[in-house]
Amino acid sequence: GGMGGGGVDELKQLPKHGNWCGNAKVGNDDNAAAVDEVDEACKDYTLCRKGYEHLDCRCDRRLIRKLKRATKSATLAAQPLRYVDRALKIAEERTCTCMEGRGANVRKLKG
Repeated sequence: GGMGGGGVDELKQLPKHGNWCGNAKVGNDDNAAAVDEVDEACKDYTLCRKGYEHLDCRCDRRLIRKLKRATKSATLAAQPLRYVDRALKIAEERTCTCMEGRGANVRKLKG
């Protein structure tokens, strides 16, 4: 844990799920297929983060939205749900601090 450590993305330290979530290593293969809706959200997030060495709130907010949508899918197994649980905790926590850090209106997060 700890804040602001060398730009390490905590989401990338979660257990691997599919080709894109957690510490999944897809190398430079931006075309690697997502295995389910959770993985799809992670793929979107990974590609969104490309070109930002720092964490970008927009990528986090998109990830949160997509992960929440994915959890409503009846086809999801238990394993990705565990990933989602932990990923949301990380992303929601830091998105709030990141919003405050930019002096943005935090209330926009609700909804």
